[in-house]
Amino acid sequence: MDALLMVFSVIALVAGFLFLSEATTGVGIIGVGAVLAMFARIAQSSNQQKQLMKELETIRNMLTPQYVERTGGEQPSTGEPEKVSGLNDLRQMVKDGEKTGGHVA
Repeated sequence: MDALLMVFSVIALVAGFLFLSEATTGVGIIGVGAVLAMFARIAQSSNQQKQLMKELETIRNMLTPQYVERTGGEQPSTGEPEKVSGLNDLRQMVKDGEKTGGHVA
């Protein structure tokens, strides 16, 4: 959907730029810069969302009982057999949040 909206905005940008008079060319160039800045922000937010969703999926997987059973509660980032500190507390917070509609004290 984002790609389709970007295509429409480029079409509108080109059409608008073709109808500029000589007196308003400067404003048109500023408008092109603004549209390019919007495209850059959309691309940046898309990348940030993908990264955040990946991290949230990792956290969700760490909270599942199957993960704890499979790894024995070992921390995945190191080869050390250190136990995940506070995993049960975090799991309880998630359960409490589900019960209260996402509000955890």
